[in-house]
Amino acid sequence: MLPPAGGRRRQVQQPVLPGKTPSHVMTQRREAHQNATAISLPFPALADRLTRFRDGYWQALWNERILPHSGRRRERSRMDAVNKAILLYREGRVGDAMKALHRAGIATSSTETLLAVARLHPSREGVLVVPVTTRVIELDVEAFHQAVRGTKPHAAPGRNGIRFEHLKTELRLGDVQAMDDAMARTVAGNLPPLAAELESIGALTALLKPNGSVRPIGNGSAWRRVAGATVMRMVAAQAQAHFQSPNAAQFAVRTKAGMDAQIHLARAILHANPTWVCIPADQVNAFNSVDRQEIFDRVAADFPALLPFVA
Repeated sequence: MLPPAGGRRRQVQQPVLPGKTPSHVMTQRREAHQNATAISLPFPALADRLTRFRDGYWQALWNERILPHSGRRRERSRMDAVNKAILLYREGRVGDAMKALHRAGIATSSTETLLAVARLHPSREGVLVVPVTTRVIELDVEAFHQAVRGTKPHAAPGRNGIRFEHLKTELRLGDVQAMDDAMARTVAGNLPPLAAELESIGALTALLKPNGSVRPIGNGSAWRRVAGATVMRMVAAQAQAHFQSPNAAQFAVRTKAGMDAQIHLARAILHANPTWVCIPADQVNAFNSVDRQEIFDRVAADFPALLPFVA
């Protein structure tokens, strides 16, 4: 197309649809905010997404969203962990990136893996007998709400797909009374049989150890984990008094960073006593080898109000 006689190209005004920002305005906005965003945020991928959201590129962001994983698990190589760590770092999730680097690989979905996991879950002879108790724990609503608010983000969900973020949103915007009633029945062991069975289902992942064996990791439902945290908040003082001994220190109940405290305490003792040695004691497959009947009996004797929830 030739320019008009004056030598200047005539500007054609493009029609603007109602509710739509002109493209040149959006470009100007993006250029104006790009430098400021890059300076304020050290993670380029996250900064770019925030800038595009602010500039109205919502449809593009929706099309580029990361879809949830579906289907069977596959074996994860070291390079997969590195790539995932890089992606998480670009998103600004430095802590999760470090976890991805140190996380072990996942065993293949095979008959050999299934048999290896089954061998780590020995079956017991006889039927489990739940002791009879008339005591039932009553829900502390504030402890429940604190447990929900204290959950960590990005934690893996259970088999039902519910995450801690869903529970936080429901607590903030949903039917709080319905949540309180459901949690009261959960900690009291008074859920309908089908609901109790569904809440007891967890995902089992077989992680690979350096020696080639597997380590089964169970991941229960978010609701059940919050219920456990709620119960522990309610009986924290009682549990601390029960496990505290005048001749030994306990680092589990009501002790923040208990593992770190043990490590630093052991180092300080060894430094003050150079001739001493520290012998770590570990049991093979300890949690899976404990008799569940012993657990029920001890809970009934020491914390009878928790038995309906535990059993």
